[in-house]
This record gives sequence, C-alpha cells and structure tokens, in this order.
Amino acid sequence: MARFGFNIPREVIEVITVKATVVSLTEKPDLATIGKADGGLEAVATRSVVFDDGRHDTPIYDRAQLRDGHTITGPAVIEEPVSVTVLRPGQPMKVDQYGNLLIGRIAEEA
Repeated sequence: MARFGFNIPREVIEVITVKATVVSLTEKPDLATIGKADGGLEAVATRSVVFDDGRHDTPIYDRAQLRDGHTITGPAVIEEPVSVTVLRPGQPMKVDQYGNLLIGRIAEEA
C-alpha cells in the first residue's frame, strides 16, 4: 500500500477501466494456399471506367477465379462480394500462393 496503493478510510473506489496486454509464444500457423493458375484469366465483363487519363473500356474480373500466378495489367477492376480493387492503366498486379493481390512494384519484383 505504501508504494502503489491508496488507503482512503470509509471511501469507495470505483475501477472504471482495466487494461492488460498478454504475449504468448505460439507455433507458426499453416496458412492455406490457393491452387496454381492453369491458364489465362478471362474477364467476366467489360465496363467503361474513367481514370485520370480519360475513359477506358475496362475488363472486370471475379476475385474468386484468381489463382496463384495470375497477372493482370490495368486498367482493370477486380470484384468480390465485400470489396472492389481498381488497377489504374499500366499498373501491374500478381496473385501470390495465398491469394494476396500484389500491386505495383511489389508485383514486378515477385
């Protein structure tokens, strides 16, 4: 009590917030991989999309069809139920073994 506590006779102390941080060593998880691309990727549609440099007829891709090794160079739109990824004209994108979309310089290096 003398160092870190309070002793207030006949007073009620109310604790509002208590925070804790816990660190635990765990084994590295096995991440699920997606299958390798076994051919080209076909757009599911084409739409007219306006970019900084003007209007482009832009291919639309279904994210669920993307596989490890697929590459796309923009302009392109990649759709999924909860998100949309837009690639600007000339912007490269590559899919990795875990289904991540590597966009820009990182796609060129992968």
